[in-house]
Amino acid sequence: MNPKKRLRLAKEKFQAGLDALKTARYQQAVDYSLEAAELWKKLKGQEQYHAACLANAARALAELSYYDEAKKLFEDALILLKKVLSAEHPGVVTISSNLAIIYQAQGDYEKAKQLNEKILATREKNLGLWHPEVATSLNNLANIYDEQGDYEKAKQLSEKALAIWETTLGHEYPQVACSLYNLAKVYQVQGDTEKAQRYFQQAQAIINKLDENHPIAQMISKNYLKLQQEVEHLKRREVEQRIALEEAKKLSYLGNMATGVAHNINNPVGIIRLAAQRGLRKLEKGMSVEEGQEIFQRILTQAERLHTIIQNFREFANGDRKRREIVELNALVEQIKGHFESQLEAHHITLTLGLSNENPCSQANHFVLQEVLINLISNAREALENIPQAFILIKTWQTAKKVGLQVEDNGTGIPQEQQKNLFSPFHSTKAHGTGLGLYFAHQAVADLGGTITYQDRKPSGACFIIELPPTTGEKI
Repeated sequence: MNPKKRLRLAKEKFQAGLDALKTARYQQAVDYSLEAAELWKKLKGQEQYHAACLANAARALAELSYYDEAKKLFEDALILLKKVLSAEHPGVVTISSNLAIIYQAQGDYEKAKQLNEKILATREKNLGLWHPEVATSLNNLANIYDEQGDYEKAKQLSEKALAIWETTLGHEYPQVACSLYNLAKVYQVQGDTEKAQRYFQQAQAIINKLDENHPIAQMISKNYLKLQQEVEHLKRREVEQRIALEEAKKLSYLGNMATGVAHNINNPVGIIRLAAQRGLRKLEKGMSVEEGQEIFQRILTQAERLHTIIQNFREFANGDRKRREIVELNALVEQIKGHFESQLEAHHITLTLGLSNENPCSQANHFVLQEVLINLISNAREALENIPQAFILIKTWQTAKKVGLQVEDNGTGIPQEQQKNLFSPFHSTKAHGTGLGLYFAHQAVADLGGTITYQDRKPSGACFIIELPPTTGEKI
């Protein structure tokens, strides 16, 4: 075949491959582009066209999910181009961007990230910070961070890409829909359904104006169903995790309560043992009716005390934590003191109450507030290890608009840098803590319509303040 005929045929095949790619006839695009590549290969000085054909075939193969074959062709195209062009040439950068997408599709996120960051730096250097191609690189990086679960980073990059596209191309440009869609995905996964819906609607308004065969319209339509499935999967996982965490929380509180119960049981059991031993000695010597009555009455009194302790523990373990009732905060705190006083004394900690004279009440749940106080007291007890003259002070109070509880200690307090994440899940100030106690307390109080906050106690120690909506009336 003479060179002129080969050149004409190469151009025809190249254009046929390009047309097939644009109209989503991907297998034809592969065939035409590879035929064209062979023709350009035999023509001297046509490395750029040869590389372009390989890249078009690779793009079509990627659409057909033949990622290994696509990657090989993109890499071959880059080798050809770098023989005649610099590494920063737009053609080299474009094919590098395509190759990064293949790495991402194959799950090689680090390679994809490194290549995209290099491309972004090149485009910012040569085109400026506000060029649409820079936005494309930002959007590609956002997709990678999104797939890795770093949603905050993905959101930042998508917002930057969106700002560039809207500023340089207008609010209805197809690429704007990509960033809107990416932001909607992030907000959906983060649980902000209101923002997610707003961004989805904005993206859809742009897509509705495009031809259904437009690549961006097809991409968003194809991925939307996948996204919905992922969101449903995340919701199911969240429910499962919440159930597991609730079980962990309940076991934790029961463990703390059981420790207090064990201390409280020791006293009546000791008194019963001493009374029984005394009774046996009296029987050997001859015991009067009056002496027998006194001994058995003491045993009976302590047995009833034991029954009350066990009954209170059973009620705490099995209590309905959904029911709302009028809770008298003074009575609640006094009950908690009864559970924990002897346990705290064993740790050389004094438990003191500062009760309001106004008998503050809240429409809340007795057992939930017990759990919150148990958590705060247990934390305080651990913070007071080796503290001289250690004490815990529990206050109740009432204002015109709120009632509340306050738990203070004179321990070491909480470092300033840890305070901002204090109520976040899995954040712990203790070496072996789970980081769930204060998170559960925050959630529980919020569910009751209240708040829990922290402040440093002067001159040292911690202070947790629980505010609740007030109520009046008889207890129900």
